[in-house]
Amino acid sequence: MTSLFIRWDLRLTFAGGLALAWAAAWASAWTPACAQSPAPLVPASRRVATAPDRAPVAPEVAVERLAVQLGLTDPQKIQLKAILAERQEQMRAIQGDASLRPYQKLRKAQAAHQEYDRRILATLNDEQKRQYEGLEAQAKEALKRRRQTRKESLAPSYPAD
Repeated sequence: MTSLFIRWDLRLTFAGGLALAWAAAWASAWTPACAQSPAPLVPASRRVATAPDRAPVAPEVAVERLAVQLGLTDPQKIQLKAILAERQEQMRAIQGDASLRPYQKLRKAQAAHQEYDRRILATLNDEQKRQYEGLEAQAKEALKRRRQTRKESLAPSYPAD
């Protein structure tokens, strides 16, 4: 009688072990989509633009655009190209600095932009300065509109009662 119970117990243990092994193999083979690529904590519309989303404009392209809009001379183009290339390198260095917190990166980038704007304005004549400041104002207004549009798209919509 005892040997019958032992055999029955071994069968249950063996069957349980097989079931457990099958379940583990099945669970490891099947992973839900959320486990394969976790969703980012910050929605895409709120993330800081990175190279794939919005690549920076090459200094040569930016200088050519400014040359058309401001009527730059050749020496001004050379100076602005050097300033914009230096600014782009500094912005990359700030963004790549892992020791800085996000707000520190923002403050550092804002200070750098002010310094480079001062240097750009120093290369322009009075008429070009007025035009450049107008272009800056247009860019700021466009940024405000993009932010407002993004804010509205993220706002929760409630059905009308």
